[in-house]
Amino acid sequence: FERMWVVQEVGAAESVEMQYGESSIFWTSFLRVVHYLNYTCQIPIENIGKVTGLEKIRLGWNDGKRQPLRELLWDTRYRRATDPRDKIYSLLGLMGDPIGRLLQPDYTKSVCEVYSNAAHHLIAQNSSLDPICGQQVPGRQRDLPTWVPDYALDRCLAASPLVRIDGRESIYAATGYDYHSRFLIPNIYALPKSWGILRVTG
Repeated sequence: FERMWVVQEVGAAESVEMQYGESSIFWTSFLRVVHYLNYTCQIPIENIGKVTGLEKIRLGWNDGKRQPLRELLWDTRYRRATDPRDKIYSLLGLMGDPIGRLLQPDYTKSVCEVYSNAAHHLIAQNSSLDPICGQQVPGRQRDLPTWVPDYALDRCLAASPLVRIDGRESIYAATGYDYHSRFLIPNIYALPKSWGILRVTG
């Protein structure tokens, strides 16, 4: 249930029925029970955020309001994938961002290249370096450039970032909020031959 591909199975479904042995329950009924126990009965449900995160994605899909990749990555930060590239690829069909050249699924690329391309995409989409801040978790892949988040790791273990995450506003404004304070990203599709290099001016 904590695998990445479950997100797509639940997120893109109009109706979901869960099967456990010989018992089954509809997703909406399961949610009501979890919320009732946790919020009304004050019986803490461990990892309730994992369930509500899935529902947030499903509601967005069914309402035609697809989330950007950055928010999907945050909502699925603890999920696992046999192939680490699926931490990105499994979300592409659910996201609201356009799938540009950087995000085209290609399993011949290394994990490091896929993660680097995803980070480039997020920087370009947000016109900000915030997407690569506050993501560092012990146990990173050795070959990954230091500026690229390791999306395979559970980023719940990362230090609380100063930058905006999951749709909230940033808690600081060292450079102000005006347009001129944003970083200028060179043409993201004219990347250097080495995908491990990040070029910005600011």
